[in-house]
Amino acid sequence: MNNVELFENERATGYNQFVEIWIPNYHYFLYCLPKLLSETTAKDLLVVGCGTGKKLNDLSTCLRIGT
Repeated sequence: MNNVELFENERATGYNQFVEIWIPNYHYFLYCLPKLLSETTAKDLLVVGCGTGKKLNDLSTCLRIGT
């Protein structure tokens, strides 16, 4: 991967506003996601379109991924 872009400051804020408008029940989905994932026995997780990555980091902490 030759081109890495960071989502910081205004760009991250704009992305979060976009997601909240265009994805119905986005926050509810994130709230339910740890429970949904805790019910699976799969060891691999493919994350597509993780945006800023903040939610992915929050999720990994919640699920204790990598420990």
